[in-house]
Amino acid sequence: MSKRYDVLSPRPKKDGGTYWHRVGIAFEGEKGISIEFNSTPLPDKEGRVRVSLFEPKPKDGGAQADSDEIPY
Repeated sequence: MSKRYDVLSPRPKKDGGTYWHRVGIAFEGEKGISIEFNSTPLPDKEGRVRVSLFEPKPKDGGAQADSDEIPY
């Protein structure tokens, strides 16, 4: 089974903070990483588009061992 990631894009909050918008999923396989976008990430004010890959949060609502390292 291939490793799966959530693809997230940072977006600014009105209060100056950042929230992470999930824009797709990624799969790690024998030939590399494939990314499937469900929505298009938006550029920041400098025109750059950034996405980051994170291990998915547990669906059961339970705590994840490294949950403090996941920004969303």
